[in-house]
Amino acid sequence: MKKDFFLIIIMFSLNIYSQKMDKYDLLINEIKLKEQSESMVNQMIDTYKKQRPDIPLYVWQELKKQKLNGDYIIAVKNIFKENYTSKEVDNLITTIDKYGINAYTPKPEITQKMYDVGKQFGKNLGNQILIKLKSLGY
Repeated sequence: MKKDFFLIIIMFSLNIYSQKMDKYDLLINEIKLKEQSESMVNQMIDTYKKQRPDIPLYVWQELKKQKLNGDYIIAVKNIFKENYTSKEVDNLITTIDKYGINAYTPKPEITQKMYDVGKQFGKNLGNQILIKLKSLGY
């Protein structure tokens, strides 16, 4: 009985979660944007870590736990919303393989917008890391 109740609660929770996600969120999940941007964050933190060996390891580990890629994901989602209809998103999702690789090549203007957002993300990320380090006294 408890097992059935627990299973129902999990299914209900997943259903609510999936209803909050729109097609653009699904596309972001399919292309593994969150994972890729988290990897970029970790790489930048590792670069700062090499430059500042005087900062304790736990500080770097705590920085990696923080979600510093949220603005980037929102910006990319907005580009998708501005440039793709719901039907186009459905078509894009069907072309993505299990590794998040898409056979589709975006229009040059979308590629440029994505580049600009990524460039700004990198600048902002560096500043966020430095601000957090300063706030901790480093």
